[in-house]
Amino acid sequence: MGAFYETLRDLLTRERVLYEQAVELSRSKKEAVMNNKVAEVDVLIRSEQRLINDLQAAESKRLACLQDFAAHSGRDPAGMTLAGMVEAAPENERASLAEIHGALRSTLETLLALNEENRVLVESQLQYTQYMLSVLTDEDATHTYSSRGGEKTKTAEPPQRTMDFSI
Repeated sequence: MGAFYETLRDLLTRERVLYEQAVELSRSKKEAVMNNKVAEVDVLIRSEQRLINDLQAAESKRLACLQDFAAHSGRDPAGMTLAGMVEAAPENERASLAEIHGALRSTLETLLALNEENRVLVESQLQYTQYMLSVLTDEDATHTYSSRGGEKTKTAEPPQRTMDFSI
């Protein structure tokens, strides 16, 4: 069973490396969003998609490994988790597996936090863009005033548009 734990360690290490790459991509994406570099965000998203495919393959291998462990140890495969596997590992394997599991968990927590920050940034950019479009298209005329300082009243004629949104 020593070869099994070596395979598991290799799979977990590979998965951690992939997640660390995802963290770096998320940091780069955060910078690109903050600096309004749309083309760079697009390139980063494509890189993330390729990385997600690699992560799915690595996760499938890890889950197959967990299933094998459950089958050989007589445990329920549906409830088998990595933490449970670490606890069930022999004493001589437990420390190294726990270390890899902890590093993987930490990397995932960092990735989740960065993804949440990026989500908030993108939503903020979207709200700003929508506001600017409404200003440019004169959808809300409450921001205009007459030459005497009073608010302009809307006339019956349609507003002039800078951009054509009829598509």
